[in-house]
Formats: sequence, structure tokens, C-alpha cells
Amino acid sequence: MADAFNGTCSQCGRDAPVASFTLMRNIGMLVARQWTNTSGLMCRGCVDSTFTRYTLVCLFFGWWGMISAIATPIALLANFWAFLTSRRLPTADGTRASIAPWLVAALPTVPVACIGALVVLAAVAPTPPRDTPAPVVTETAYDAPEDDAPAAPAPVASPKLPPITAPIGEVARSLDRGDPEEAADALKKLGAHLARKDPAADKALATFVTRLERDLGKGQLVAYEQAIKMLQELPNATDAARAQKAKGLIAVARARLRDQDAAGAQLDSEAALELAPSASAWLVKGDALAAQGQREDAAAAWQHGLDDFPNDAQLKARLKKTKAR
Repeated sequence: MADAFNGTCSQCGRDAPVASFTLMRNIGMLVARQWTNTSGLMCRGCVDSTFTRYTLVCLFFGWWGMISAIATPIALLANFWAFLTSRRLPTADGTRASIAPWLVAALPTVPVACIGALVVLAAVAPTPPRDTPAPVVTETAYDAPEDDAPAAPAPVASPKLPPITAPIGEVARSLDRGDPEEAADALKKLGAHLARKDPAADKALATFVTRLERDLGKGQLVAYEQAIKMLQELPNATDAARAQKAKGLIAVARARLRDQDAAGAQLDSEAALELAPSASAWLVKGDALAAQGQREDAAAAWQHGLDDFPNDAQLKARLKKTKAR
């Protein structure tokens, strides 16, 4: 378990003490199986509920198949390890939970389950076939007339995805640590997961943007410049990724305004508007134009934002102040 910190739980969305965990579930279906791997930042309550669901499913439905008989013990051991380490995760009131008595009683079931896996594996293992002579295949040459030969369909080019250079769990942990240089490298690796529309990648990006907003509010814009560049280059594979990129760029634009870089703030706000239009993006764009002395353009930006988001109080206040001059 990585060091715990106060952040947003990827499962329930609450602000609570969280750390990175991975829990697994396997369902055996004799000739097929279903594997689920849940990774991300989780609070202790979400680890408990996910552990309970996944472990019960593994115990009752995980053994039916040759591969499942091997995969299920792995999932059980990983789940118990995640549960044990989550007991040291601080709760919302700052205390640390002790290991539940029922878990101590349940631990002996793990080796029993592993022995059961070996029994199932031995039962379903196929008997090796007897040695039989290979059939003799006689090839006959035949030249088909050109008129009878069907035309080969043209190959359809599939989009080439960037290679995955690190597991999503490792990338998420790097983004959690809050080091700007490490975050820049992790965002570069995150792009491959976003391109594959991995929900865990969207959650990792959301956690990074929340940390970015906080650190930029503390004046760390210069330290995050390389990470901001990587953020801008991330693929817009899902609506969630576009929204989080836009949210991060709005935070960057506000930080640039505080550093008297109005032109840079305008570019970042316009990029945010292209990704996911919002009242905040229109507000910051108007502020950036006003800081450059372009009062009419600023008023037009605020008005445009108010047309799209008529209930936004800040846009109304900006326009009211402009008209009072």
C-alpha cells in the first residue's frame, strides 16, 4: 500500500484518506472465464466492500475451469493482502483500524482454497492422447482460372495505439505522490491508457487535476510547466478525459493571471473551451482579455458565457460591473 493521503476516492467520489489498492475477481465458466481487476485510489470503506464482493465470488464461482483453478488463488491472496494493508489506512477521524477478528478466522481458508484448486485442476485435466500415426496428406496442384478467383478484400487499417510502458496502477501511484517532475513522466505514460478508454485512467487523471489545482493555488506554476505540457498532449479519448483536461487548463489559466501572464491565460482558457465549454472557462477568458486592456472583447466573452450558462453568478457580476463603468 502506498502512503495514505487525503484525496478523492475513485470508487465513491468522497474526500477521505486514500491509498492505491488492487483487488481481483475471477469467475470460472469451464470453457471460459471472466476476470475483473479493480485498481485505483480507494478509501477504507470501498476497499472493505470491494473485498467482500470479490472474495465471496471467487470462493463460490472461481474454481470452474483449468485456468480459473490457478487464477482464483492468486486473486484470493491479492485481495487478502489489500484488505490487510487497508487496515492501516486512517479513517476520516484520523484513527487507524485494527484487523477484524473474522478476517483472522478466515485466513486458514486460503490454503484450503488453494488445495481445492489443485483438486479441480486434476479433475478437469484432459487425458493425454495415445500415439497415433499422423495422417498422410496428398497435395494436388490445381491452377484455378482467373475468372473463378475471388478478389481479395482490401485490408482495413486499424488505428495504431501507443504502447503501454507502465501498468495503470503504477502510473496512478506516481501521480499521487505530488512530485511535479514525476507527474510529467507519469502523464506521458497515462496517455496510452487513456487512448484505450480505460476507466481507471480517467480516475487517475481526475486525481492529478485535483492535486494540480491545489498546488497551483500555492504558487507552483513554474514547477508544473512540464507536467502542464504533457497534460495538453493527452489524447481526448473520452468525455471524462476532455472534461478533466479542461478543468486542469482553467486552473493553469488562473495561475497565469496571478503571475501577470494574461496572454498565456487567454490561450489556456481558449484550449479549455475547445475541450469542454464551461462558465469557468468563459469567465477566465474574459478576465484574461480584460487584463490585456481589451474591455469590449472581455465583455463579449462574458456575455457569450452567460448565454450558454445563464445562471452563473460570476458572469453576471462581471457584466454588471462592466456596464456600470
